[in-house]
Amino acid sequence: MLSRKVVTRSGRKIRGHFPSLKMGHMVPWESLLERDAILLFEFSPGVRTFRAQPEEIGYVDQETTRRYYPDFEITGNSGRVIHLEVKPEAMLARPDVARKLRAVADHYRRLGWDYRILTECSIRREPLHQNLAILARYQRRDDSVEQVLSDVGQWLASGGQPLSALCERVGSPVAYRLIAWGHVHCDLTSPLTQESQISIPEEGHHDQVLF
Repeated sequence: MLSRKVVTRSGRKIRGHFPSLKMGHMVPWESLLERDAILLFEFSPGVRTFRAQPEEIGYVDQETTRRYYPDFEITGNSGRVIHLEVKPEAMLARPDVARKLRAVADHYRRLGWDYRILTECSIRREPLHQNLAILARYQRRDDSVEQVLSDVGQWLASGGQPLSALCERVGSPVAYRLIAWGHVHCDLTSPLTQESQISIPEEGHHDQVLF
């Protein structure tokens, strides 16, 4: 199947690229909501890979074959592939959009493929969204992280510690990078504070997704 070139110079839409540490390259986005969706994919431990507008899908709408490009494709750690449409909640109330997405969803259902629609209600739910925006600032590669991994692992082996203790032990930038890179775990669905409990990622933790 053909993929669509995502970021172009034409039009007035806000476009850009997200520097993905997980994927090792820049991932294009065509709206601020898509950019925020990428934050979810980037930090979801259950998302192994993701890409923008992966392929062209042909579907039937009122006896007419039309073309559709899903906004994203994610692949989980189990190999499960899900195609995603990112849309503002208000747009789903428009009759033309609702009809189109129903036809697309029916097409995926007939094929037995996974398909979801994500809106700002799930993409920007707080405090998760704010936590991920904070962690995105700490994704830059830093050799000091590798140097403290063994020590931090042994330190946390006996139980969880507050984020303040980890910051005191390795410094705040390294502490946040350890979280951002998935080396240590904390509950990102709760406010990220100095009292947040930090632990070693549990078995099966990396099979979870954040949405």
